[in-house]
Amino acid sequence: MNLEEESIKKTYELEDSDRARKVIKEASEKLGYRFQEMNSIAAAYDGPKEAIIKNGDELEAYREKAQRKIEEIVEDE
Repeated sequence: MNLEEESIKKTYELEDSDRARKVIKEASEKLGYRFQEMNSIAAAYDGPKEAIIKNGDELEAYREKAQRKIEEIVEDE
């Protein structure tokens, strides 16, 4: 599946990989998404589809709801 064709993609570059992990984990918990990680890559799933992907210090959000939640979390700190 080509995620970019399925929905809007927005990329967020954070300070480091640990910060990106905390943000994706918090966003997935607040949105009720399933969270899965392996090494420096993590994903939050909205049902069977990826909603947020973390690779290193970057987050890619593919759902508007996920984008808003990431922006809220980043702005609150």
